[in-house]
Amino acid sequence: MRYTVSTDMHDRLVELAELLRACREAFLRISHDHHWKPAETSLAAADLAAFNKVSDIRDDGIVLETVAAYLELAAGNCGGLAGLYETDEVLTSPPQLARSILEDCARACWLLGSNPASQPALDRLARTYIDHDLSAVDKKTTAQRLAGKTSPGYLAAKREFNELRAEIQAVFPSTVGTDFNRPAILNGQRCLGLTDTAKWFFALLHDNGAATVDSQAGEGIYIRLCNQTHPTISAIRERRRFIAHGEHFGTKLVVTQAEIETLTRLAVSCIYNTLAWVHQYCGWDFDPDHEFENRIDATTPGLFSSVD
Repeated sequence: MRYTVSTDMHDRLVELAELLRACREAFLRISHDHHWKPAETSLAAADLAAFNKVSDIRDDGIVLETVAAYLELAAGNCGGLAGLYETDEVLTSPPQLARSILEDCARACWLLGSNPASQPALDRLARTYIDHDLSAVDKKTTAQRLAGKTSPGYLAAKREFNELRAEIQAVFPSTVGTDFNRPAILNGQRCLGLTDTAKWFFALLHDNGAATVDSQAGEGIYIRLCNQTHPTISAIRERRRFIAHGEHFGTKLVVTQAEIETLTRLAVSCIYNTLAWVHQYCGWDFDPDHEFENRIDATTPGLFSSVD
């Protein structure tokens, strides 16, 4: 049997889906409008120039490319969440996508830093290297587990891993092997786990007047999303309702419109503020005609005024 919602709730889900697709379009417009080329006077352009002067850095666009990759994941998950809404498949999956959107946006902003203009370019590079190293380690380990150390996939992953480590140690000569132990520390930049990144992100938004939620409440939001993703009995029990069937009881799961509204507001806020942060870093005008902001305000009234 298919899970069904009321006609009114379905209509509202369609409205929210359209807003989530607008979030994805706002990301895609960067390629159309700017081709991911920073403005000449921007901090991002200054970073590119600084990295270009360091011969050991193989890709001077590594920071911006990594930020764009995380944003692309978040935007894609907005599209996925929209697809669930349009088909009324909102019983268990939306929190998982909302969590991913939060994680991707938080990590993109963490790479840039809480006050990019006052931080050296090499700090952003170090944080980016941390994430690339984590990825390289995981890729190598996965290839070994799945296909063995003699497989082409493992050998390629090992080569990429060794090349990255050599680059990092050339750019930051004081780096030693133990610096890569978790949590990794490169050039004084300490890797944050997923929960700490979420807390950092909520603190960033709160300190900049973009959210009323501080890091402590943000941690609670993130843990709740995790509990709705992992096997956590309380999360499913909260949605279970008992139905009398004569001599026995049946059960059904329910989701409220308020839940969906909250998840959507969280996802939209994450995307909007991360896009604004990236535009500022790259020196681009963000939503100059307020079309995106007006669309958000019309669909989710009070999202901006609540933090004014």
